[in-house]
Amino acid sequence: MAHFDEDKYSLSQRVARMATEHAWAEDPPSRLRHFVTNVRTFEGEDPVHLWVESAELLFRSRGDVNESALLSCGREDLLRRSGDGWKLARRTIIADESVLRMQNLAVFL
Repeated sequence: MAHFDEDKYSLSQRVARMATEHAWAEDPPSRLRHFVTNVRTFEGEDPVHLWVESAELLFRSRGDVNESALLSCGREDLLRRSGDGWKLARRTIIADESVLRMQNLAVFL
C-alpha cells in the first residue's frame, strides 16, 4: 500500500491547504531535519533526463512531546533538464519499514 500516491495537482492542493486553518495535522508545525546521503546519479535514456538515487533520514519532533520520530527511506528521482536547470519530474520513496511509527506524515520527503 502506498503512503503517498500523488500527482502535480494533488501536491499543489496540499501546499495550498497549508496556508489555511484546515492544515491541523501540522499545528503546531513539526520541527524537522532532513539528512540526504548516498547520492548516486545515472544517465537517462536521453541527455534531458538524469536518474538520482539517495537515502534520506527524517528526524521529527512535535510540540512539547519528549519523544521524537525517525523515518528512513530510499528515494529514486527522475530529473529533467529545462531552461531553468534541472527539475524534479518524478520521485519514488521507499520506506525502510512497512509500518510508520508516527501518527501522521504531512511533510514532504
